[in-house]
Amino acid sequence: MDPPRDISRSALLRALSPVAGRLAGARIPRRMRRAVLGALARAAGIDTREAEKPLEEYPTAEAFFARRLEPGARPWRADRSGAGVPVDAEVVQTGTVESDAPIRAESRGFGIEELLDDPEAARRFEGGVFASFRLAPRHYHRVHAPSGGVIQSALARRSEASGPGDERLVCYIDGPCGHVGVAAIGSTKVGRIEATFDPDWSPAETEVEGSVRRYDPPRPVRAGDELMAFHLGSSLVCLFEPGRVALDPHVAPGREVRVGEPFATARPGYLFLCVANSARSQMAEGLARSFAPPGAEMYSAGSDPGELAPLAVRAMEEIGIDISHHRSRGIDEIPQERIGTVVTLCAEEVCPVFGGEVARLHWPIEDPAAATGSEEERLAAFREARDEIRARLLDFLRY
Repeated sequence: MDPPRDISRSALLRALSPVAGRLAGARIPRRMRRAVLGALARAAGIDTREAEKPLEEYPTAEAFFARRLEPGARPWRADRSGAGVPVDAEVVQTGTVESDAPIRAESRGFGIEELLDDPEAARRFEGGVFASFRLAPRHYHRVHAPSGGVIQSALARRSEASGPGDERLVCYIDGPCGHVGVAAIGSTKVGRIEATFDPDWSPAETEVEGSVRRYDPPRPVRAGDELMAFHLGSSLVCLFEPGRVALDPHVAPGREVRVGEPFATARPGYLFLCVANSARSQMAEGLARSFAPPGAEMYSAGSDPGELAPLAVRAMEEIGIDISHHRSRGIDEIPQERIGTVVTLCAEEVCPVFGGEVARLHWPIEDPAAATGSEEERLAAFREARDEIRARLLDFLRY
């Protein structure tokens, strides 16, 4: 038996006129769904065995295209300290982000500022790397987080002129790979883009001038969590800051990729900074080592290194972590080329400065070494700092 024939992207866009787009949302009588959707699946080359539900449970062709898969159909095989492929798709283009070089997606080219509709955001990615993906009708049409972290902002945009790429949904994830842009691109006459990371938002209903959402507190996501869903027509672009990742060799133009495959290797180092590198940053390094993703590298340092605080060692021993072998280090002892994320822990002091292109987080935590009173009272201050650092690290590192 010959394998199912794939439908080309351009052919589908020509076939799905505004009328056809509306028909995709028309309800199919239940008794006809298996025949109608089965014929569609055979024509498009869709493997219905992976679908989460039987064909009879999808009321429209649009619902079938936006189907979820059964659990375990896309295991996450990428290292969680880096990035995994976010979609089932064909790789269209990879390269360096340049202000005057178009990124190909949705049958056209986008300048980085046009794609993100934000000059400041565009400048942040210039000199970094990108990959664009095209989803054919046979592909699974949901987008997953390429890496873990937190979403602090997102943008939905519609163009006045209808056509390929006239609808965009962009979200930004801050995590082990730095600041990562995920831009979904569609055509409103064919389908729509759903923001599953924010179920209360309907980007398809946004005004032409666009809609920006900021999240306070940021929304945590784990690598592989569902972010978006395409309802028919679709392309995706992923963007990384300069010096943060190297794309996996198999992510190359013309290659087929699937959700969860290795995508990019991040600079694996995390650096925790305070002034003396005697307590907070030492405990942060020890905690991070205990539950960080495999392959991640943990460092701590100070701008004026002192001696490792004995009470920091005791506080960590209480939770089964030995940092007695640690020593205080200066910033100049840290391999800068390995560091991708810097976390400063100063509260009242002037925080140390670490140069380079890195993701930066600031967690203001009171210095337990400054506590006074009995030894038990001072130990209590170390426990409090330890527990606050641990809570923040769990939110940040356990994606």
